[in-house]
Amino acid sequence: MSRRKEPWATYAKWLVDTRKLCPTTVATYLTLVRRVIRHSSDAANPLTAERVGAWIESLPAHHRSPHRAAYRAFAEWSAEVGHPIPSLPTTAVNVPGDVVDALDAIVRSGIPIKLLGALRWSVDASPAKRAAFPDRIFLRVGGPTGDFAALPADAAATLRAWAYPDGEPGPDSLLVPRAPGLAEPIPYTVLTRLLHVGR
Repeated sequence: MSRRKEPWATYAKWLVDTRKLCPTTVATYLTLVRRVIRHSSDAANPLTAERVGAWIESLPAHHRSPHRAAYRAFAEWSAEVGHPIPSLPTTAVNVPGDVVDALDAIVRSGIPIKLLGALRWSVDASPAKRAAFPDRIFLRVGGPTGDFAALPADAAATLRAWAYPDGEPGPDSLLVPRAPGLAEPIPYTVLTRLLHVGR
């Protein structure tokens, strides 16, 4: 860290001291936040929350969360040291209460919260499983060769009705999309907030 110029050396130390991040993650945060700032501003266009949010939203879905996390941490540090930068706009995810209750029931049944984003509507409908577990539905985890996870059938039905109101989901459709009909999963941070996990 000693070769980093300011403010990056001080920010990197803050990430280690307050966030307890390992050196590899710190280096990744530094790279990502520099990229966000570089692509969201220039001499003619100062950094704004709207530009930062728009640039991050233009990224492929799997790149958005790491960039958001890195930028949010930098904005928090910047505010602490007295040189605040625009905060990243919060991304609203509107999830009805019955859907939150269904998610909670699935997690309480033993499905790890981190697994929710990987579950797809590829159903194992074998007669033996249906007979042995009439109150469960078996959905595939990940791609076509993934294992199956047993979920409470009524909770899964609530999620299906919310996420796919105009029809049946396909085998690759997400169990929990960001919003009805979207092919993007609901962010893990949103799930933890909705279910009050780790707070």
